[in-house]
Amino acid sequence: MKLLVERDSLAHVLKSVTRAADRRGSMPILSNVLLRAEGELLTVTATNLDLMASNAAHADVSNSGATTVPLGPLETIVNRLPSGAEIGIEADSQTMTLRAGRSRSTLQALPAADFPDFAENADGHSFAVPAATMERLINATRFAISAEEQRYYLCGMYFAPHPHEGVRKLCAVATDGHRLSRIFAPLPAGAEHMTGVIIPTALVDEIGRMAKDAPGEMFFDISSSALRVRSGSADLIGKLVDATYPDWERVAPTSRPKNARLDASDLAAAITRASAVLDSKSGALKLTVANDEITVATSGAAGDISEVVSVDYDGDPTSIIFTARYVSTALDALGSGEIVFGVGEPNQPALITRPEDPDHIVVILPRLM
Repeated sequence: MKLLVERDSLAHVLKSVTRAADRRGSMPILSNVLLRAEGELLTVTATNLDLMASNAAHADVSNSGATTVPLGPLETIVNRLPSGAEIGIEADSQTMTLRAGRSRSTLQALPAADFPDFAENADGHSFAVPAATMERLINATRFAISAEEQRYYLCGMYFAPHPHEGVRKLCAVATDGHRLSRIFAPLPAGAEHMTGVIIPTALVDEIGRMAKDAPGEMFFDISSSALRVRSGSADLIGKLVDATYPDWERVAPTSRPKNARLDASDLAAAITRASAVLDSKSGALKLTVANDEITVATSGAAGDISEVVSVDYDGDPTSIIFTARYVSTALDALGSGEIVFGVGEPNQPALITRPEDPDHIVVILPRLM
């Protein structure tokens, strides 16, 4: 294998696949990346057997071929070369050499034939989603994905067609049992009969990163066990969570009897200031709504803080206790502008919506003290 490739192009490709590699060393070959030179492309692939990512850079290929080398040292070498440098790469059965100007590096190689094939088949439902839409779905739900491996069925984003106001839409849901976020988007052609799937957290994050770089549409293939998404030269495939997602609609109220209208940024800033005395990430805050005001109150070993935010509210006075972090992350996901903070009894979940974006709701369960 022999080729020339531009340093910045190769650095971008390596960065796009690096999180798919297995750095834990369970199998030496999994900490390597597969480099395949063919035609006018150098394709780089990484996998941890649950996820495979590949991307390609334009290259001047003299001799086609393939090899694998450790991703960590390769990425460090390429990143430390000057921007715009031209890198010459030559590989034989045991080593790969990189040359750029007066720099020369040699890495130990393992045969390309030893690099594992990704066995999962994503053939099934095929459709395209605008990258901006996919980024919006993930940004709206990522914060509510559970990190508790015991409840593995919550460790991902539920992705399915779903009826909403008489129209079938593409639905994304995440919940950790304490909060829930649900958002709808137009249902793309080809996804009408897709069965709901759970996309695991690592794959959700990779799709989100791909969406940020994607110039237009992202192309999906989804089977019952795997998902594949492509955009330009980037190709990502991963296993889905093998589980049934809980009945999220059962815990997602459609309305609340008492509703306060206010600016999301004002409430977020008040919670940030009030959280200064909390002793842990699970610290509690008390929200009291009355007389066109929300009072945010916290207490910790360092002292007490009370913040007041103006609201439009005509209901009875109500006080509810929440985990501060759950409310602040929900507000971050909802974004700036006016929100409606709906509440019921102190032991009932709150419903937060944005009048400008009725397709997105967030539900937060109160703390029972």
